[in-house]
Amino acid sequence: MSYSVQHNLQLRPFNTFGIRATAHLACTLDDEAAVDEVLGLLREKGAAEVRAPHPHEITPNEQPFPRPLILSGGSNLLLARDLDEPVLLMRTRGRHVVEQQGDTVWLDVAAGEVWHDTVRWTLQQGYYGLENLALIPGRVGAAPWQNIGAYGVEAGERIDSVAAIHLQTGERRRFTAAECAFGYRQSFFKTPAGRDWLILSVRLRLSRTFVPRLDYAELRTALAMPGLTAVQVADTVEAIRRSKLPDPAVLGNAGSFFHNPVVDG
Repeated sequence: MSYSVQHNLQLRPFNTFGIRATAHLACTLDDEAAVDEVLGLLREKGAAEVRAPHPHEITPNEQPFPRPLILSGGSNLLLARDLDEPVLLMRTRGRHVVEQQGDTVWLDVAAGEVWHDTVRWTLQQGYYGLENLALIPGRVGAAPWQNIGAYGVEAGERIDSVAAIHLQTGERRRFTAAECAFGYRQSFFKTPAGRDWLILSVRLRLSRTFVPRLDYAELRTALAMPGLTAVQVADTVEAIRRSKLPDPAVLGNAGSFFHNPVVDG
């Protein structure tokens, strides 16, 4: 099934704090091909009866649905109440090469893919550039939204473009990296205008040639060795992260979020 709809969904399994909260209406999108149908459902004003696939049934609201909460991996999220607004869980899958030129590889990845799994998959394929970003929680669609970064590398350095759909109009658009306006833990998608766009997939620009990025002192010290490989970098990043951060499955937490102060002058 390309999507599913649930009423009064318990969100505890879907946030890394493990907080109990309920979504009045939740849609899980498994296939991008169904996104127009799902967004149409979420925009439905209740003039006609809206039915979910058997056995679930949604009782329509007489008021238009507000902008849905897009729920990715559920990190950096604190649910303080039950949600009256609809929730959209992105669980789309797919990774494929769209172009290769010399050592450069362009790779399209669906927004619902797990970020860390994608990092490991690229290394298995011999595509390099994401190794410093291993073990960051969440899914691929959240990477450009937050411009995730760690150990001297930001996702925006590896993103070529982002495919998205407007939540209200259904317009589809591909945003170039420049249009994404990446900054420190910032992007166009975090602005008021950007929040009206749902990220569908991310096009990454990676390399078949491994060039280590060891700007981070702790990483540089740990990897002072000859014949360094990208897998060793990813393994070391994972080990450092695990030594500092609790596993959310054991102890609920935000999933390693912090924002360094920006100092002028």
